Amino acid sequence: MTDLVKYVDTNIGTIGHLLTSTAPTVLMPHGMMKAEAQFNPESKDRYLSDKIYSFSAGFCYIMPTYACGSYRENASAFDHDFETASPCEYSVLLEDSGINASFTADRHSAIFRFDLPKAVNLMLYVQEEVRFDGRRITVGHEAPRDGRVGVDIWGDKNMAIGVIELSEDFKAQKVATDLPRHDCWMLRIDKPGTLYVKCARSYIDLEQAIDNLEREIPDFDYDAVLNRCRAAWNEKLGRIKVEGGSEDDKKCFYTAIYRALSRMECISEYGRYWSGYDNSVHDDEGHEFYTNDGLWDTFRCAHPLQQMIEPEVHRDIIESYIRMYKQSGWMPLFPRVTGELPIMLGNHTAPLFLDSAVRGMDFDLKTAYEGVKHNAMCRTMLPWSNAEITELDRCYFEKGFFPALERDRKEYVPEVHHFENRQCVAVTLENAFDDWCISKMAEMLGYTEDAEYFAKRAQNYRNLFNPETKFMSPKTIDGNWLPDFDPYCDGGQGGRAFFAENNAWIYTLNVMHDNEGLIELFGGEDEFNARLDQLYIEQPRPSKFTYLGQFPDSTGLVGQFPMGNEPSFHIPYLYNYSGQPHKTQRRVRELMKLWFTATPLGICGDEDGGAMSAWFVYSAMGFYPVCPGSGVYDLGSPIFDRIVISDGKTEFEIVAEGASDRSKYIVSAELNGEKLDGVQFDVNAVSKGGKLLLKMSERPM
Repeated sequence: MTDLVKYVDTNIGTIGHLLTSTAPTVLMPHGMMKAEAQFNPESKDRYLSDKIYSFSAGFCYIMPTYACGSYRENASAFDHDFETASPCEYSVLLEDSGINASFTADRHSAIFRFDLPKAVNLMLYVQEEVRFDGRRITVGHEAPRDGRVGVDIWGDKNMAIGVIELSEDFKAQKVATDLPRHDCWMLRIDKPGTLYVKCARSYIDLEQAIDNLEREIPDFDYDAVLNRCRAAWNEKLGRIKVEGGSEDDKKCFYTAIYRALSRMECISEYGRYWSGYDNSVHDDEGHEFYTNDGLWDTFRCAHPLQQMIEPEVHRDIIESYIRMYKQSGWMPLFPRVTGELPIMLGNHTAPLFLDSAVRGMDFDLKTAYEGVKHNAMCRTMLPWSNAEITELDRCYFEKGFFPALERDRKEYVPEVHHFENRQCVAVTLENAFDDWCISKMAEMLGYTEDAEYFAKRAQNYRNLFNPETKFMSPKTIDGNWLPDFDPYCDGGQGGRAFFAENNAWIYTLNVMHDNEGLIELFGGEDEFNARLDQLYIEQPRPSKFTYLGQFPDSTGLVGQFPMGNEPSFHIPYLYNYSGQPHKTQRRVRELMKLWFTATPLGICGDEDGGAMSAWFVYSAMGFYPVCPGSGVYDLGSPIFDRIVISDGKTEFEIVAEGASDRSKYIVSAELNGEKLDGVQFDVNAVSKGGKLLLKMSERPM
């Protein structure tokens, strides 16, 4: 098997452009165990941390030291030149002690290796009660059926049940710690040499955690675990093989696949799983259970990518969403282990299910439809809320738009989030797209009346297009345009009165299901192309630093276009719909070259569950799902000479003849020997297997 892991550098993106950076996480693909170095908690830029404070195994933190001070005092300086960061192993020299530390992971377990020059204190930080039995330490007892969870160092909710076993004898002593919500145990290791620490976690109970450890790491064979983890990643990375491009291109590409296949998280434990949607343990019944997702981010291209290259996993992901609905009565949008978090906006399980159905996946479409329709009719569209419908939703149902709050009026709807506000334009546009998806699902099921109803709602985007300004703009509940609307910087922090993390320049172009209709509203292709051209040169107002202070998610700026935020992902491909596909090809290449690099600064925005990396994977291969559920891919411009995509059964080959930095334009395209009519092709062409031949040129034809 080709070793593609060598191209993955998990330090890519570990400096954030403005907000959150990535972490150099070690895990199996979709693994439940995530092992990480814990850096300075006061710095969100992991790569710039001055010290390593501990190593995490999900339910505990450990740190070898010759001192016995506070959590901060036990931290050690380190040097990235003495560090290895890959999907299957992280290793580093702790400079203050001279200890070499390494770790690797299996699905529910991890093993740490510490090379000790002399006797050491291993500091163990835990949230729950511990018990000692020889060299074995157990943490917690059973899953918190009442939803009680621990809180980790970053403030995230975290299930704290697990088992730890050391390869050497130790003496345990409880000591004081400055780490909030944690107890600290000092484990004295009197023997120098190599110390192994293996651990496993469970969301079910302690007995299952012990079973996970004994199944996966029965002894202290570090290399055996490392080899399994490396093999698992090589198998997944090998689903897409590329030729050509530079070494840095390959590093960016395979690191992006690693990020995209790290989520969702499989929490099945050998035939069983604990669900936070009914606080019960269930049998798998042939489908493993997945959670930890953020659909606002991932429906656009992360899920389509997973569906394309690992359909066997995505089938279980779809089943998991249906189970969550059956267990809770609502279709989740941001599922976590302990249940749904009310985050962001939209009813985006609709495109998730539609896209899977269009791609031929066999699942319970009827129940999936029941769930998304229930959300669409009974759950508020308000962002960051799980409330039932409000008068604002009824305005959408009856008048075809989600209403803005009148200026200088205090919010009077109690369900509106105090910080996230109404986001009324974004809510209208995103739910119009979701309603189109629901309409298409209804068509598949033969529900004609429902299909017509939701197809009509899908046109609601038209109600917020102001023909005078040609921007999507807010209306008050009486149907009047909100006065003095500024498409550049109106709406407060993140534009949240009207938008979600972006402004009107971006959301005006968020009509993925009806780009032709949007072009018509602009007055035709010429007017639409003029707006697209202007988007990339129009400067932030009143200044770039002021704009980024208001819109901190909108990084990777090119004019008004922010590559670093999800609602922008499809926009570079819109020239395909307005007769100028060569501009899509040039723009996509430029964005990849500018904002995706093999450096710690190499991801231009928040990674958000692999969403941004999935955009790069698709774009680097030369195509993209502009509208999930439409059944077509849009051509862009590949950076590799040859790409072979495999789903484990069939292979699809893309050959880009003459591709280079200069040769970015497609002058002809053939699919299985037949000339493509236009710049789109069927998504199912990939799963069926075959060949896409692209002839590239330095100048557009």
